[in-house]
Amino acid sequence: MKLSDKARSAVAKKVQKACRTRWLSTSNAVDGVYEDYVPIIQAINLTNDKDGFASYLLSKMKSFKFVGAIYILKAVLPELAALSKAFQQGTINIGHIVPAINHTTDKLTKIALEETPITQLHL
Repeated sequence: MKLSDKARSAVAKKVQKACRTRWLSTSNAVDGVYEDYVPIIQAINLTNDKDGFASYLLSKMKSFKFVGAIYILKAVLPELAALSKAFQQGTINIGHIVPAINHTTDKLTKIALEETPITQLHL
């Protein structure tokens, strides 16, 4: 696919903006829950029992699926953030991006094969 210089610039700006905002906020949210899980659960427990949303949130956060997802995201997001930085470094250069994508894919495959988040969760 061939893009004009103007179109390439527009695509690069959109990708850079998406990488800066979305991965950073998601990563910060996961890090916050990972670090402060117990205080968050305790704070929700202290809310009024009649608060339906708090009860719903507590039931979801206490599930094994939620905790597992946090551990998986904690392992995966740093790798995706590193790839995101490759997209943020100026113009999109295929010679620079393809190795970054391959490296990230290899790292994610290693995490999946070794089941690193699941191992950490069992500890």
